[in-house]
Amino acid sequence: MTNAEYIAFDCETGGLEPTCCLLTAYFAVLDRDLNIIDSLYLKVKPNAGQPYIVTAEALNVNKINLIEHDKIAIAQNFAGSQLRDFIHKYSQNGKIKLVPVGHNITFDLLWVHEHLLNRREFEKYTSYRKIDTAVLAQNMRRKGELPDTISGSLGGLVAHFGIVVDGNAHEADYDTKVTIEVLKRM
Repeated sequence: MTNAEYIAFDCETGGLEPTCCLLTAYFAVLDRDLNIIDSLYLKVKPNAGQPYIVTAEALNVNKINLIEHDKIAIAQNFAGSQLRDFIHKYSQNGKIKLVPVGHNITFDLLWVHEHLLNRREFEKYTSYRKIDTAVLAQNMRRKGELPDTISGSLGGLVAHFGIVVDGNAHEADYDTKVTIEVLKRM
């Protein structure tokens, strides 16, 4: 029996358009208290015969070196299978609908659905309801629970709450872990 309730995640991409490549994704299954039970870090490359579609702006932000990335990344279709197996296990084959958690999670869901598991498949194991720390931050600012000086960006929230996690911003595992910590403080 699992005590999994949530799945927090973040994606790093080759650009802002869904036709661009998904490069990395980190998924953390969480218990009721938002503690990490298990995680899956995917470094993804296009399926055989498909080109990388990226923008210089995206690579400048996420600092992914495509030559090095390609040496260790797995094909997109294999990454999708790994994700399916991972959430299948923790959702008890869909009996538990893991609640997605993220910062601007709609963006990350779009990439998961486009590049790893389509929405129908993903929602066999996850809830269509989600927790988005960016939306929560907007509401907290509106209610005066966060200062108006906080932009609502993940970096701004990390600084405000004094969160320290090993890693670098715009790395999928780091962004997921700090999002979890932001949610705990909210």
